[in-house]
Amino acid sequence: MKTHALLATVVVGFMTACGTSGVESLPDASAADANTTDANGGAPDASAADANIADTSLPDAAVVPRITIAPGYDHTCAILDDNSVKCWGSNASGELGLGDRNQRGNNANEMGDKLPKVDLGTGRTAKALLARSADTCAILDDNSVKCWGSNYQGQLGLGDTNDRGDEANEMGDKLPKVDLGTK
Repeated sequence: MKTHALLATVVVGFMTACGTSGVESLPDASAADANTTDANGGAPDASAADANIADTSLPDAAVVPRITIAPGYDHTCAILDDNSVKCWGSNASGELGLGDRNQRGNNANEMGDKLPKVDLGTGRTAKALLARSADTCAILDDNSVKCWGSNYQGQLGLGDTNDRGDEANEMGDKLPKVDLGTK
């Protein structure tokens, strides 16, 4: 009982913080509190409290997709609900992983469906991301690691100091996995 009310309160609080409006009011968490009493002064029936919560539904706008954000210094990347990756912002070294050095998100009509997905390789998706000052790394669905962007100190872990993701044909299957060894 308490868990349902608490979850509903957390969801509404999150949505309020994110600017979602139009959420119907949910039962007060105290309705499921065992310390409350019913109209006759006795303990409330647990099934009645659950029924109040179960009858409360959130509008379609309350469905929040799972998105993971990885902010870097001048760029940001996100893992979308289908585990694909999109990046925007500065792109001086290919940190967006889009095969060029063009910034994204600084002009109209560059975001949303017009923002390309990062090519992580055939059938590959991301489980986690780290965006730093001018490079980005992803842990992929097969637990391998790929990194792109600035590589002036070898931080991409590819055995050289060549930037990746700033030119055509450097991403996808052509972007090597970081060799982490077996031990």
